[in-house]
Amino acid sequence: QEALGMLKVFLLMHLSVFIAGFTGIFGRLIEIDSYSLVLWRMVIALGTFAVFIYFFHSLHEQADILKIKAMGIGALLMTHLVTFYLAIKLSNVSIGVTTLSTMGFFAAVCEPFFLRKKHSFIELLLSVISIAGILFIFGFDSRYRLGIAIGLISAFLAASFFICNKKFSTQSKDYLSTLFWQLAGGLIFLLILLPFYLFFYGTKDFVPSSLDWFYLFILGTICTSVMYLIQLYVVKRVSAFSMALTGNLEPIYSIILAMIIFHENQELNFAFYIGILFIAVSVLLQTLRNYRYAAKGRF
Repeated sequence: QEALGMLKVFLLMHLSVFIAGFTGIFGRLIEIDSYSLVLWRMVIALGTFAVFIYFFHSLHEQADILKIKAMGIGALLMTHLVTFYLAIKLSNVSIGVTTLSTMGFFAAVCEPFFLRKKHSFIELLLSVISIAGILFIFGFDSRYRLGIAIGLISAFLAASFFICNKKFSTQSKDYLSTLFWQLAGGLIFLLILLPFYLFFYGTKDFVPSSLDWFYLFILGTICTSVMYLIQLYVVKRVSAFSMALTGNLEPIYSIILAMIIFHENQELNFAFYIGILFIAVSVLLQTLRNYRYAAKGRF
């Protein structure tokens, strides 16, 4: 029974990653810049989630300190998202999402310090395989180095988000309330930055077009509220490393979609595919490891 329960968690984790695979596609489809994209995405996400809360699930009362912590984690998430979409716009979908594979490395190195546990040799080894893939792409393809560098920063922020969520989930029992305060904190953080954005960049890329609004609605509902709700449920039951490294499947989903929609295979060289092979091997090995642990009830 316990093994079946953990297998359910395992499948939900992969579902959230599959949904996340579409976020990179929207990053290229939506024409406004990365900050504006994330801001409007959060407005829609928080609005639709607030409607869900109002009709279907009331917020549980939480201590002010927990609300502040959740809002701080939300601000961290927003910083990750802005850098993620910036990386895509500086390169392409395939390069931008591939850099997220280094989440596993950052999580494997940083999680033990935050959660006070020993480093895992296996986790570090699997992470090194992913890093080797990134280095192969970075070393042999100089066209998108700025995009890759921003993508690596985004990956570090994403791993930090997973780790903070893992630690915070032990203090907060109601993950719906947690998600609400995280989205609220993220939106407040973006609104604080808005005057600086308008001062330096104006409104040229700030207001979405009609088609952008359509894409933003899908991005803000399914690819934000639904996806993060699943991740909050899952991260209570798996390590941040497992969540982050399984997230390496996101580039594969996004790359396949990008090749179909944008024909990005014409923009990629042989080194990219070698790098992706390294990343795919690390994900496969971690998936097999997680499945074995699920069968033993230790996932």
